[in-house]
Amino acid sequence: MPSDSESSSSLSSLGAPAPASSPPPALLDSPLVSEKMETVLFQLRQVTRERDELRKRLALSSPGTTFDDCRPNSKTGHDYERLKLQCMKAMADLQSLQNQHSSTLKRCEEAAKKADFYQ
Repeated sequence: MPSDSESSSSLSSLGAPAPASSPPPALLDSPLVSEKMETVLFQLRQVTRERDELRKRLALSSPGTTFDDCRPNSKTGHDYERLKLQCMKAMADLQSLQNQHSSTLKRCEEAAKKADFYQ
């Protein structure tokens, strides 16, 4: 992530007035101006995203903690582990139910055969 001074210098270098030897701004090629404008807008969006992310991190941090201690993904990791354990338990339960279903079907078929035999 560029520092504030790097962001400012890269943005100001694109928006700097043209030297005296270059043609007046009205005579510049439209595609060139359009391309520079797109570049500046992209950089602006990137800096805005970085600012917003830093604001979120600042809002999540409590007094006395550093940004290294403020990990927004730590809760996500905890939730992931909890969900992973729930999934593993559910899959084990599903396997158990499938086994019970198979054995119940076998017993049902055997009971039907016996019932037919004794009729």
